[in-house]
Amino acid sequence: MNSTENGKRQILMLALSLTASILLGFVPGWTGINFTLADQIQFTLGLFLAFLLIDLVWLTSSSAAHERKEHELWKLREDCDSELMNIRYSYFQLVQGAHSKKDLFLVYYLKEFQDLARKIKDAAEKLELRISTNHLLNIDYVLDVFLGQEDRVLRYTWPIGANDKLFDEYGWRRYFEVTTDMVMHGKLNGIRAMFVFDDLTICNSPRVKKLLDFFQTHKGLECRIVRKDDFEAISTSNGIPLNYIDFGIYGDRLLYRSEQYKPEIIGVFTKDPVLIRNYTGLFETIWDMPGIARNNPSRETSVVTIEELMEIDSDATI
Repeated sequence: MNSTENGKRQILMLALSLTASILLGFVPGWTGINFTLADQIQFTLGLFLAFLLIDLVWLTSSSAAHERKEHELWKLREDCDSELMNIRYSYFQLVQGAHSKKDLFLVYYLKEFQDLARKIKDAAEKLELRISTNHLLNIDYVLDVFLGQEDRVLRYTWPIGANDKLFDEYGWRRYFEVTTDMVMHGKLNGIRAMFVFDDLTICNSPRVKKLLDFFQTHKGLECRIVRKDDFEAISTSNGIPLNYIDFGIYGDRLLYRSEQYKPEIIGVFTKDPVLIRNYTGLFETIWDMPGIARNNPSRETSVVTIEELMEIDSDATI
């Protein structure tokens, strides 16, 4: 809320407080109770002061919250400025030791600065961050996006082929472990995973069967099973590119889309609210289609541990 809006609000609240105080101050007269004029005036003033006190408490708490946010932003800028000063000082040392303006060290790091400036500019303008699988190893920073959100449900798709291992990449394994643990400890309200299979017979493979049992035996973990052909057809009809069928939705603040898997996983985070709404709409549309998104067929009752799931996935004989 900016200062102009805040000022208008204060004037409005003052007017409402005064009006309400005058009206309520004369209620006893309407009920037949005989109050002197002095009593009514005192009652009215008391109500007015009470309303002002309530407004003052609200204003103080709102101001304190604004100050905390401003301090956090200042701290972020301060940290950035500190790093930039260190870089500037170190680069100045390289300049002093350079034999010419084409010195290898100077040319190399100048190009690094230019590349970094371009990437930050793109991130600021496009609200996108292209990153390798290493982000999965820093999952705590990614999941901080749920702080303060009411809908703390992680939604993601998971394409799985007939002969695929579930966790053939360490970063993805850690991501799965951390997010499921967060659900079990109440840090996330739940996980909705949409398994995208080439063929529904994949459900009978030992790895996938154990995965379905794992979801079945843990509260807060939900899954649906969708044929890839159906998923792609609905994605196309909703204007979603088919090269982005592997994605994750972090509430209404962040969207992740996988771009490639080999030789390393590359994906794009975006804060674009339109894209987030589009992918959330696609996900929920398919999720609520019982003829397309099939429920978990597992009827397992004994709890499947994460260790059991990882053990069967690592079995080379399967």
